[in-house]
Amino acid sequence: MYRLRVFYRKQGMARFISEKNFHRVVERVLRRMELPLKFTEGFSPHPRISFGYPLPIGIAGTNEVFDILLIKKIDITSFLERSKNLLPEGIDFISGRWIDIKAPSIGSIETFARYIIEVSEDIDVEYLKEMGRIIEYIDRKITMQIRINNFSHKELIKLLLEGKIKSITREIL
Repeated sequence: MYRLRVFYRKQGMARFISEKNFHRVVERVLRRMELPLKFTEGFSPHPRISFGYPLPIGIAGTNEVFDILLIKKIDITSFLERSKNLLPEGIDFISGRWIDIKAPSIGSIETFARYIIEVSEDIDVEYLKEMGRIIEYIDRKITMQIRINNFSHKELIKLLLEGKIKSITREIL
């Protein structure tokens, strides 16, 4: 068995695809590519895919991640090229690498992300400091580093819906 870690982007209109539907899209694309997928055992087998921390609806992601278990190795460059024609607009597999099968899962390691937040004029930046460490604040763009293990995006989404935040982009570090 082999574990392939795939890094992807989810931008534009694709940022409105829910995490559950995104999982379905990825599974269908992988099946259409006829990859040597490792399947679960039991009554209803499905491919062994492990996704990173969920990306809330409305937030773009530039360095998101998931793992695929395969029964034999594939050429990563060819995999990335073939995926371009099958993925919906706004979703791109950008890179991949082989991971030791015994390495910790994505969800079990401490993960940090860089959030680039474009704010409107009527926001209290001090309020955002409670969520994470502000790295940079230039011309209405705030760059923050947040530990995303157990991080709730509710407050960010609330500010987005209220119009105090114009856009949010997440990049897993």
